[in-house]
Amino acid sequence: MNRNLKYLSSVATALSVVLGGANLAIAQDTVKFGILTGMSGDYGPWGQAGLAAAQIAADEINEAGGINGKKLELVVADNKSTLEGAVSGWKRLVEVEGVIAVGGMESDGALALLQESAISKVVIMCPACGTPKLKTLGGDYVFRLTGGDDDLGVILAQIALVKGKDAGAITQGGLDATESITGVFRKSFEKGGGQFLNDTHVSADTVSFRGDLDQAVNASPNLLVSTGLEVGIRLLSDYQRRNYQGTIYAIPEIISQEVAELGSGFFDGRIFGVSPTYDLESASYKSFAERYSKKTGKQPSPAMYEPNYYDQIILLALAATAGDVSGQGIRDNLVNVSGPEGEKVFSYADGVRELKAGKDIDYEGASGPIDFNEYGNVVSRYSEVTPRNGEWVNVSSVELNPDLR
Repeated sequence: MNRNLKYLSSVATALSVVLGGANLAIAQDTVKFGILTGMSGDYGPWGQAGLAAAQIAADEINEAGGINGKKLELVVADNKSTLEGAVSGWKRLVEVEGVIAVGGMESDGALALLQESAISKVVIMCPACGTPKLKTLGGDYVFRLTGGDDDLGVILAQIALVKGKDAGAITQGGLDATESITGVFRKSFEKGGGQFLNDTHVSADTVSFRGDLDQAVNASPNLLVSTGLEVGIRLLSDYQRRNYQGTIYAIPEIISQEVAELGSGFFDGRIFGVSPTYDLESASYKSFAERYSKKTGKQPSPAMYEPNYYDQIILLALAATAGDVSGQGIRDNLVNVSGPEGEKVFSYADGVRELKAGKDIDYEGASGPIDFNEYGNVVSRYSEVTPRNGEWVNVSSVELNPDLR
């Protein structure tokens, strides 16, 4: 090696030591949580609304002194609403950014990364994962803040049984979220005495849904639309152009603002869905809604799961505060900070104060009580929703009928 190369090598080594120490110092002063969600693609509306809610939580945590004195930083990865994007986003967040928890995950990504989360000891938090598979597969490093499609499908069937005794479905194939909820809906609808007459499968590559709609509507004018958002918008646009008359039951993936505005009121009172409902009078919800309105200029939607996105960050931070600031520390303490035993707290600051006093806590957030079972699941309350004047609105609360499971 010549003198210049030796010199450059020694400089590089020195820089490495200095920069490594700087990075370590930054790492020591900062706790990183990942947000891995669809900021574009089918889940884009939920991802964007959810990120605003998550950032409100992070700001609140930092205003209260951070996590054991360390500033919380949210590192965002857009998975483009695809499974491939979830896997590549995970690698960047975990292996490059060094996050100790990942929120915002959707069903397919959570299932694909189930084992990887345990190997990496990085908690995955799902604010809106509906897949029934997590009913028994979660609870190690994967937790979710909403009930599964096995509940949503039953409640959709209950709503459909009130409105008519026959129904069919249009299902986008190849997605766990769509195929599973159609299966649950069909089973519950038939168990309740309804006739399920047809399930027309479609592909995201379909150019026109005219033939599929003709087939489905000829079997029954009352249709479960079980698709992703992009396919759902195109399908419903075709439905309106052909002026079909019937009732549409929508899965959560298409209960978006774009659908509420579709057709200039054509679908008002004609399309119905199910979303989690919240106690709008609780102190936690009111505090969150006020911050959300100030940040975004609008109120939380009945259909976007914003309180869940907010609560996931507060919960992860409380779990980190209660023990080691690490993925395993969060995992070991999540159940301990969410109850049902312990002093009830309704904010991060309240939770930290009680933890420092040596007390167990039960965080009850904007989304309501959060009591994880052994599989990392919670019980949700639900409302029937429909579009009205370009917005999704609550029709009424719906209590799940266990006889239709």
